[in-house]
Amino acid sequence: MEHIGRVRRSKSTPQKKRSKKAAQKQDGKGPVQKEERRTATAPGYVAIWAGLVLRGKRVVPLARQLFSSRHPQCTSQNAVEEAVLAQALALLHRLGLRAIVLGDRGVGRKELIIRLAKQEHDAVLRVDTAITVYPLDVPAGLLLAAALAQQPWRGEVGWDRGAEGLLHCRLRTLRATIRFSRTGRKDDVQEATVTFVEAVPLEGQMESLVLATTLSVDTVAQARAIVRLYAQRWAIETGCETMHAGGQEAFMVRRWTAIDRLLWVVAVAYALVVLALYQRALRPLRRQATAVLKALSVVGDRLTVGKLAEAIGLDYHEHRRAWIAAWSG
Repeated sequence: MEHIGRVRRSKSTPQKKRSKKAAQKQDGKGPVQKEERRTATAPGYVAIWAGLVLRGKRVVPLARQLFSSRHPQCTSQNAVEEAVLAQALALLHRLGLRAIVLGDRGVGRKELIIRLAKQEHDAVLRVDTAITVYPLDVPAGLLLAAALAQQPWRGEVGWDRGAEGLLHCRLRTLRATIRFSRTGRKDDVQEATVTFVEAVPLEGQMESLVLATTLSVDTVAQARAIVRLYAQRWAIETGCETMHAGGQEAFMVRRWTAIDRLLWVVAVAYALVVLALYQRALRPLRRQATAVLKALSVVGDRLTVGKLAEAIGLDYHEHRRAWIAAWSG
């Protein structure tokens, strides 16, 4: 998950445009009016996140790193993304857990897909159809969009798009090889054979969902499962939205180390709240949060990460002992 952050500019920026009245005063018709100055913010970094999706589409942050074209050390966003992914996978490996890598089109690069396939990592990544693929019956290769268009329909599936709702689609699949060369030389070509799953909306002019996966897709049920797996990626989106509310954007520091520390504090706090929803020992904490939210008439059908954090934030300063007792009980 990428999040584009904003930092405070080192100097206030004068307004570029002046009013007509101010210009007339500078022409001798009145006293000179000083230019108004305002505090401004500017895009300063991209936060790259990787997290573990849990049941109920909740996510626990596992790894993250900053990137900016002005950063003195990290000069490639792709390299940062792959480093964060490697950190998350290494952590899960140490815990004895095998994960399926999910990613949007920004992550679905041929080089990364080939690497994951060669390392035998399970992955489901969204890709663009403007890449060249090499099916067995077309060794010369053709665009992925054209290759998919030649495949028969294999059934229907519901594409869960999070807040945008469920979209009914038709399914088709393709097994093909993808190739990548960093230098362009023939002796530098890497390749891997993967399966592509396309979900084409039945209505409207919406773009289809095209996924590349290293998982087996031999049946219609497996193809549907790939689309449902990709939908789990929305947990990262909702997790970042909750962290925004928890302070991910509420700071005005400019130093890289300060931004990095603040983001980790937010991530750790968010992870603790997520775990509080699962631990049996913290049932009193959840009851306390539900009671607060009911009193404020803002509780929904179930207690979510954001609502639990909101309850603690709104009520902790008034009932500190109750929250500490509920958390430690």
